[in-house]
Amino acid sequence: MEIEKTQPFIDEAVATINKYASKQDRDLLLAILKFAPTDNGRTSIAAHIVQSVGPNNISELNQLANSYWTNIIVPIRSAGGKTPAPSQNPSRGDPHGGEIPFNVESAKRNQGPLKQHTLARDGYRCLATGRIDSQIFEVKSTFVLQNFDQPDVTQAAHIIPFSLNDFDAQDMTEATRKIEIWTALQAFCGKDISALRGAGINSLDNVMTLSPLAHKYFGELQLAFSAVSGTTNKYNIVTFGKTAPKLGFPQSVTFTSSNGDPVPNPFYLAVHHAICSVYWASGRAKSS
Repeated sequence: MEIEKTQPFIDEAVATINKYASKQDRDLLLAILKFAPTDNGRTSIAAHIVQSVGPNNISELNQLANSYWTNIIVPIRSAGGKTPAPSQNPSRGDPHGGEIPFNVESAKRNQGPLKQHTLARDGYRCLATGRIDSQIFEVKSTFVLQNFDQPDVTQAAHIIPFSLNDFDAQDMTEATRKIEIWTALQAFCGKDISALRGAGINSLDNVMTLSPLAHKYFGELQLAFSAVSGTTNKYNIVTFGKTAPKLGFPQSVTFTSSNGDPVPNPFYLAVHHAICSVYWASGRAKSS
């Protein structure tokens, strides 16, 4: 949808938030409307916001804000563990305005082979710090550390967390929970993300080599990669909170593939960066 057509709708959503939302909900709703990674995503969110105020000015913006928090922010920030259940009992109605439910599939963890493929693509280096994985000596016996090289034991880090597809498909309660998460995430993205369904979550373009330090802050939404306009696979490293900005991450990095396999997907990284931005602008972030 063209910007000149969407802006009045977004302006209406902003006015709705400012008029009807509580302070806590206002910050989150304005942030998710601002930072959604596509125009379609912003338009979808604007529609949900406007539709949340019904006849007689009865507002369900609190329900919508809690749904965004529970279904988008919390699951992404909970990377590495089981996705938590909603923190509050659901209230009546569908807060997402009748979005088509995402067709979920579970996936199996394949960490060993996945890490080896990711390491080979990334040249056995952390994509954030440049630290080199010690396994390089097992595959390149003549490799010699240079003065600037710092060895580490890296990890294969999912951009969109594996935990979103880690569930028992026979457990209807758990499967329904995943549908809620993926449906909300799809609406936020405003772009088809069905490639991440099932085993797609383990696709190489959704995985990157990170040092334990970088992985920790990436998963906690304190470190993100922001694409540099006009370049290919060059990213500024963006940090949030009190600690991550002090850890000496480089200003920018450029991704290359050592073996021709696809590098991390720019859109998945944009989604992660957007969620980081929402988290820290929401007024609900833990100031770590």
